[in-house]
Amino acid sequence: MAYEFTTLITIAVRHLSRAPATRLGPLAVVCGVSRHTLGRALRTETAMSYRQFQRQRLSARVDHLLQEMRPRSIKEIAFALGFATPQSFAKWLKRTTGCTPIVWRRKLVADAQKADVVGSRGFGAASPSTPTQTSTPTLGHEEL
Repeated sequence: MAYEFTTLITIAVRHLSRAPATRLGPLAVVCGVSRHTLGRALRTETAMSYRQFQRQRLSARVDHLLQEMRPRSIKEIAFALGFATPQSFAKWLKRTTGCTPIVWRRKLVADAQKADVVGSRGFGAASPSTPTQTSTPTLGHEEL
């Protein structure tokens, strides 16, 4: 049976955006194909293995959730991403980035602030007499 790989990838991306920690087998069931077919579709369309593809999607989602204007607790983020426990999320993030969730959040916020400052000095920047505002997000108390 021939499958439209692009359609399979679209379904997989949609599901991973809601539950990025989903393993290949359960995701293949959602897509209605075998895990081998979904793996082949990913390799063909993205030149990545499922693990690489999932890690990329999960990392992007983690960064987004950690930088939200209303910071969520680490526990909320862990469950939103589909991890069984906050500890399993923290272990994954430490293995992936080398940082704990709190340290990674601080790094992301600092990098975003640095980018805002550098961006405000580019073309069309305000004159020195016009102060620019940079907001400093408040880091919430994490439960880890």
